[in-house]
Amino acid sequence: PSSSQHRTQSICAGGEYFCGWRIMVGLQTEFQGTWRFMSVGLLGPAYKITELIDDLESFMHVTIYYAVRFLWSNCNDVPSWLHRYFDKYVEELGKFYCGEKKEGSVMSGRLTLLGREPLLFETPMDNLLDDLLRTFRAHYIVKEYDDYIEANKNCSPAARNVPPWLRPLTP
Repeated sequence: PSSSQHRTQSICAGGEYFCGWRIMVGLQTEFQGTWRFMSVGLLGPAYKITELIDDLESFMHVTIYYAVRFLWSNCNDVPSWLHRYFDKYVEELGKFYCGEKKEGSVMSGRLTLLGREPLLFETPMDNLLDDLLRTFRAHYIVKEYDDYIEANKNCSPAARNVPPWLRPLTP
């Protein structure tokens, strides 16, 4: 379909049906989706079209939400942790961006409590979330590197030195 066409679908979410929901092909409003579960990339200051990686990251955030909410963990204040991770945001010049806890977790590849203590479930969920977070961390490092190279493609090779924060990290 062309970018000006749309189609109507019915979806089932949580036992409720939303009929006549319009999916606009090729168009995207400022935010589409549930704020709590949107990817860090979509909640950033740069305009971005939703990609598969954003949907996969959103799935990870849903998994984190339900794991923290319903599984045993070493988190003593679940409501507060969920609020800091999912509901906090940064406001800049009247625009709202991803909160520091969520962005910090994805960019560091770690879920933490207050301070640097790791959030642990003592189940295979720890391994799953660790693998997912490290995968998305790697995605954002590669994306930042690609953006840097693209922005500096017309520079001389000597001026194109990769800044330290984009150099490979040691574990």
